Parts: sequence; structure tokens; C-alpha cells
Amino acid sequence: MAIAICDCASRIQVLPKKNMKKTCRIADKVHNEWCSFYDYGFRENRTMGTAQRRQREARQRRESILDAARKVFWRAGYDGATMPQIAAEAELAPGTLYLYFPGKDSLYIELLAEGYDLLRDRLAACSLGDSRPGDRPAAMVDAFFEFARDFPEYFDIMFFVLHREGAGGWDRFPPEQTSRLEALETACRLIVADVLKQAGFGDADGHGPSINAFWSMLAGVVFYFRKHECFDEVAQQAKKLLLAAVAAKGENLEENETKP
Repeated sequence: MAIAICDCASRIQVLPKKNMKKTCRIADKVHNEWCSFYDYGFRENRTMGTAQRRQREARQRRESILDAARKVFWRAGYDGATMPQIAAEAELAPGTLYLYFPGKDSLYIELLAEGYDLLRDRLAACSLGDSRPGDRPAAMVDAFFEFARDFPEYFDIMFFVLHREGAGGWDRFPPEQTSRLEALETACRLIVADVLKQAGFGDADGHGPSINAFWSMLAGVVFYFRKHECFDEVAQQAKKLLLAAVAAKGENLEENETKP
């Protein structure tokens, strides 16, 4: 006579009766081990799911805090902004805000970093592709003005807020954070320098006189005319002047190179 034994893997085996006790012990052992493995996997997946959800929620909360801070800094300036104001804008308790950022300095630095990343991506797009080197300065100027138009809050935070308040620029921030910001700004300036150099104008680095003049003129046009109805017209005139300077410089370089 034979007896059928079903293990936890749902496999049916026909076994001799004389081995029934031994087989039952083996089946019990397999059952216990499989159930333990299943329970561990279930708990592990549940733990991982909870951890991933908390990480996602923390990222979303952090982004909402930065969005709120950007609005408050743009509206109230650096000196006028407070952590309670930012917490209220983010609809959080002030204590919760401090779990993510120790103070408004760290919030402002993160916004500066985000802004420079956005600007760098816009400028870098102009230095790539199949366009002729001579056409890239015009595209780069357009990209700068479009960034100011599309992200006015970031632009003010990057270029105007601290200087407008006489706060001394980045000097108030810790040296390690200042170095980080300088690296981000230099990355943008180096893209400008490379594009202009390819067109025959500009300095070898991102902080030479030509690049400083180019950078300052672009920011100045935005600062004085962005809120006026004539901004687009002024921006186009400024672009023509800048590109004329680029072209003239390029011609002078060519003449000097051809002279014996």
C-alpha cells in the first residue's frame, strides 16, 4: 500500500507505507523551513517598502521646503526672510523645518546651487550640437535671457538679492560652502569662455576681463529692464552689441594672425 504526501512546494509524491514516518518528518522540516523563508521574505519586502516610502516622502518634503524658501527669499530678501516664514509657506511646523535644514544659510546655499545647475544646463546646450561656432554666442545670450525670464526667483537669488542688501555676497557663508558655489559659478563661466573663444573672442578662463564684462552686461540688462515692457527689445539690442564686439574681436585676431 502507498500513501500520498504533499509538501509545501505543492508537489505530490507517492511513497511506500514503510517510509511514511520518515517522510512525514522530512515533509514537516521542509514545511517549516519554507514557511520561515516566506515569512522572512515578506517581512523583508515590507521593511524595504516602508524604507523606500519614507525616503520618497523625505525627498518630496525637502523639495517642498526649497520651493517655499525660494518664494520667501524672492519676496522678502535674504535679511527679511526667517525660518518661521519659510515653515509657514511650506505649511510645516518650524521644528519640522529644522529637521531638514539647520538654518536659512543652508537653504539659500541649496537654492544657489540649484540655480547654477539650471543655468549651466541652459548654457551647455548652446555649446553642443552641429551649430557653427560663430552662431553659438547668439544662442548663448538668448539662453541667458530666457533663463532670467523663465526662472526669475532663481535669477534674483543668484545675482541680486545679497548684493542689493549690501550683504557682501557669499562672504557670510562658511568657506567650504563658498568654495562649492564658486565652483558652480565657474562652471557656467567656463562654458561662456569656451563658446566665445571658439568664436574668436574671450579669455582662456572664466574670470578674465572679457568674460567678466560679458557676464556683467547680461546680468545688468536683466536687472534694469526685466520688469519693463521693453525688456525683450532691450535684450535684443544688447545681444547685437555683444555679438558685434565678438565679431570685431574675431576680425582683429584674424588680422593679427595673417600679419607677417
